[in-house]
Amino acid sequence: MTRTRTDASGAVVKSVRLTGELSVAFSSDTPRVRTIDGAYTETVLDGSQGTVTLSGIVRPSRDVCPWPTGGERGGGRH
Repeated sequence: MTRTRTDASGAVVKSVRLTGELSVAFSSDTPRVRTIDGAYTETVLDGSQGTVTLSGIVRPSRDVCPWPTGGERGGGRH
């Protein structure tokens, strides 16, 4: 997926490309719990890169809580 911003003349001023994979496992609980794992690489317009790794992110049903309740997020650009 690439997200690009242009100025009024149509010139690209910002571009970010994300590549990677994400997996989601659903539990048999009621309500179901989702566990998310994956990794993404971000490439920006100047060619620099950063990575984000998602490991064991636990998401309950949206009816219960909209935020992760466990897991780790690593990497990323600072």
